[in-house]
Amino acid sequence: PPPRLIFVFCTTDPGKVEQAAPAIMSRLQRIDVRKITPDDIQRQILKIAEQEGFLIAPEAARLIAVRAQGGMRDALSLVDQIRSFSGDEAIGVKHVRDILGIPDEKMLEGVFSMVWKREATRIPKFLLHLEEKGIEAHVFLQEWQAFLGQAFSVIAAGESAVLGDESRKHLAQIVQRHDGVDEETLTRFRALMHVSLDA
Repeated sequence: PPPRLIFVFCTTDPGKVEQAAPAIMSRLQRIDVRKITPDDIQRQILKIAEQEGFLIAPEAARLIAVRAQGGMRDALSLVDQIRSFSGDEAIGVKHVRDILGIPDEKMLEGVFSMVWKREATRIPKFLLHLEEKGIEAHVFLQEWQAFLGQAFSVIAAGESAVLGDESRKHLAQIVQRHDGVDEETLTRFRALMHVSLDA
């Protein structure tokens, strides 16, 4: 082949390639591609919305960006899916939550309160409520883990927490309503979430 020709090989499992063909790996330059950040995905969604002439709230774009887990193509597919259901309406947070089956903050705070107060008897009713809302358990656990992470940021970093003003204010109010919640408590809750998600 001509010297200007460059071959690019892509894989999601480089460890398997290293085991199967170490001689090939020794002749390659490896470049690990990182996931796209939620901030970058949100900006791109808002840019596309402006270019294509549809309205989407920044908070809704953020929710989609987080749900896409680093994949721009997945994020744009979600936008198309939501647009097909929302019609000519501006896409808001409620559209995203309803269509993608994402729990709202009131629901997340409710579970936070149940766990903090050790009200185990309320859990069966809550699980039924999740089913009625069409929210899958693993989706809820992922959202609750993210919620705990944001609450941890508010306690640990206060005003400097990297969150939107409204989100930071809202989470600070939730923490205040649950007297005694601290970094150690939230760390323990988050560790339990890791176990649940890995199960």
